[in-house]
Amino acid sequence: MSASAVRHPFPGSPATVICLLFCLLLLGPVAHSATAPLQLTHAEQSWLKRHARTIRVGMLPNYPPIEFTEQGRHQGLTADYLRLLEKRLDIHFLRIPARNWGELLQMALDHRIDLIGSIQQTPRRSRKLLFTSVYVRLPNVIITRKGGPKKLTEQQLAGKKVAVVRGYASESYLQKKVPKALLVAVNSDLDGLQQLAFGKVDALVSDLSVASWNIDQLGLSNLQASGFIDFRWDLRFGIRNDWPELQKILNKALDAIPQQDKDELFRHWVGLSPEKPFNRREIVIVALVLGLCLLLMLAIGLWNRMLGREVRRQTLALQQALERERNARTEADSKEAQLRELTDNLPQTVFETDCDGRITYVNNQALEWSGYSREQILSSRIQDFQHPDDQPRIEERIKVLLNGDDATGRLYRICLADGRFRNALIYARAIHSGNKPVGLRGILVDITERQQAEQELRESEERFREIFNATTEALFIHNAEDGRILDLNHTAEIMYRGNRQQLLASDVDTLSSGIAPYTRKDARHHLETAYREGPQVFEWHSRRLDGELFWTEVSLRATTIAGRQVMIAGVRDISQRKQMEEFMLQSEKMLTIGKLAAGIAHEINNPLAGVLQNLQILSLRLDPEGAANQDTAAETGLPPETLAAYLKQRQIPHIIDSATEAALHARTIVEDLLTFSRRPNRKRPVDLATVIKTALKLASTEFDPGQNFDFRHIRIEKRMASSLPMIQGTSDQLQQVVLNLLRNAAQAMIEAGTEKPTISITLEQHGQHILLQIKDNGPGMDEQTRLRIFEPFFSTRLGRGGTGLGLALVSYIVHQNHGGSISVESSPGRGCCFSIRLPIPREDS
Repeated sequence: MSASAVRHPFPGSPATVICLLFCLLLLGPVAHSATAPLQLTHAEQSWLKRHARTIRVGMLPNYPPIEFTEQGRHQGLTADYLRLLEKRLDIHFLRIPARNWGELLQMALDHRIDLIGSIQQTPRRSRKLLFTSVYVRLPNVIITRKGGPKKLTEQQLAGKKVAVVRGYASESYLQKKVPKALLVAVNSDLDGLQQLAFGKVDALVSDLSVASWNIDQLGLSNLQASGFIDFRWDLRFGIRNDWPELQKILNKALDAIPQQDKDELFRHWVGLSPEKPFNRREIVIVALVLGLCLLLMLAIGLWNRMLGREVRRQTLALQQALERERNARTEADSKEAQLRELTDNLPQTVFETDCDGRITYVNNQALEWSGYSREQILSSRIQDFQHPDDQPRIEERIKVLLNGDDATGRLYRICLADGRFRNALIYARAIHSGNKPVGLRGILVDITERQQAEQELRESEERFREIFNATTEALFIHNAEDGRILDLNHTAEIMYRGNRQQLLASDVDTLSSGIAPYTRKDARHHLETAYREGPQVFEWHSRRLDGELFWTEVSLRATTIAGRQVMIAGVRDISQRKQMEEFMLQSEKMLTIGKLAAGIAHEINNPLAGVLQNLQILSLRLDPEGAANQDTAAETGLPPETLAAYLKQRQIPHIIDSATEAALHARTIVEDLLTFSRRPNRKRPVDLATVIKTALKLASTEFDPGQNFDFRHIRIEKRMASSLPMIQGTSDQLQQVVLNLLRNAAQAMIEAGTEKPTISITLEQHGQHILLQIKDNGPGMDEQTRLRIFEPFFSTRLGRGGTGLGLALVSYIVHQNHGGSISVESSPGRGCCFSIRLPIPREDS
């Protein structure tokens, strides 16, 4: 860089300039000879001796001309100051590179380095670092694009996008002084200049020397200096805060550097006169210069000598600038070579094309992947390697990329040298020269194997889903933390009578009966136990989505799927098994009761017959109308009318009638017990429709005015299929079954006061069975009653005429005597429905 590129012209007339130069010439030897002695204390000398080869200095790579790295060497004004300090103190600094200012400052704050070469002192930094005296002062300038305002103040930056280097003190200054400026933090002055040149920001605040250097190096002819901010760089050395000895030593060393040497360093790197305040000595010098104006002619003579020195200095500066430019170009070429080497070793195919799609560059991976030679590729267009069906798409894609900034990957089929096609994603962006696109640069990623793996994964998931759905168990996958249903199979939809969305939206509470111990809390306990102790198997009272309750067997197992802890629940419908268990238990009870009933009936029947006979005789002998009674009354002198009045007043006839009724009821129980224990008669073909009609006829005669019971007030609805096959059985026992069920339904509805009491009778064929259903709209029963309804001596009408044997007898006749089954469905307020299934005999039987 030429020093004259950034030098300010000297103000004033030529005579003034000559006088100043003459004065400086006279005072130069004096200033040069005025080298302040370096006096260090014994403690400072001892400290310096201990650390002479271990002081670490951070190098800022991108702050030219103050401080930068060139071909690995520390260059710039700060670097030369460090070399002067090394020479004067007889030490050697260890130079530690940093990538940017932010990293350099953090390294100093973390004590990973001991010294920063060029830093502005701020109150915040002073809490972490020590600072030397100022060794250079630089103004901060506002850089804008040409065509904008030529004069700007810092307050006119309000509302503009202003680039400032991240972490610089100027950033804090602008935030405080111009809060309405839209500050854009950049990594370096060079980064800020590039963003300004390309219109991404409106202005850049940087010190004049750095901005001039970078503008000259980059050839950014569209930028200009438009003003200054009221903030200058007072550059100092920053020292770790636990080394005050080094602060004192460096201050003494800086003070010992002659001012002429400082000025020469400043002119060499910055090309400006260093900014420094006037002092008393300078005022005296100016006075002497004015007093020596009489020596103008001598100054003119000396001017020629000064001019020669200036020419030599400028020539030297120009040579140095040219050398730096050559070095920069060499470094750029080296970096380009490194970039090419890096690109060649990438695992993806990298390419460049012109605007027509003709390939101008590919990396080594492209040759290895495609099987083509470099000459074959570079003599072709990118369209030539596409599948014929994809070529129109790639043509259109090239136009889109050249006209915009859409770098989204697109899938194409690429033909390799061996004729195979591979599926590849192509990502590309336009290459610009100035504002004009000159081609494309992009990468190609082969995703054939990835697509094959994804396809295999999809097929595997489909196979898993088929197996998952084909199992006969309902499978649920729950979140182990909160029990939410994450997935389920098709069997679960069938079992719980709902679709997938309905079941996923439900929870364990919805799918449980809710009757203890089958509540949400109990389900959560099972989940936690399975998660903590291992697989669990247990029975569960479940609820379908339509409200029906049924029994299930659940197996729980904890596992991990896709990194998530889950619980897998296998659910089996065991309703039939539970019914079979109930049936076997009931059958066992019935066999036991049958044996007991036969003995009890015979033991009770004989004395009961004597009681009934004596009650009948007593009733006859107390009858005043009987001839024998009248004769006996006459013999004893007791008028029959008096006896009749006495018996009536003492309610003796009523007592006899009540005793007789109770004895008859006991005889009915004995007859039921005998029927219960008696082996069935020989089975014959039975028409169930005839059995039902006969039972209805018998039931219609029942009437009990004491209980307001009249079967004729009940509506009977019949739906019986015609031409049904006969079954093998005993008609009188089947009549007893139907009659007991009709009587129970009628009594339940009358006692509950059911409005419009109705009994519905359905008779139809279901496969190899005849189905008989007797349904009422009475009060129904709860679940506990339903489970015990067929137990002997269990009745809800004890004390009101119920014996507890009616439904037990029904169950015994259906199960034991006819090989059928009986079940009941009921809930409170919804009536009862008894379903009897009787087998149809095979033709060969």
